[in-house]
Amino acid sequence: MYVEAKGLSASVGVDVDTMYGQILRRMPLEENDARFALVVPVESRRSVLRVNSRVRGLLRLEVYTVDANGRVERVD
Repeated sequence: MYVEAKGLSASVGVDVDTMYGQILRRMPLEENDARFALVVPVESRRSVLRVNSRVRGLLRLEVYTVDANGRVERVD
């Protein structure tokens, strides 16, 4: 599994866009069974979901949020 994670910042939207670019550049063409995930604070959920679910599905990108207590939740 390839994972990109971002923390809280003043420029959440820009950071999320950067994160998408970083994970896309790291996607290996030769690994058909690879999984990919984006991990963000729960406060960034809205920004990370700006890329619609169909596109994320085609790219096999999973999204996870982490709350202040460390609880991780997969977002569909």
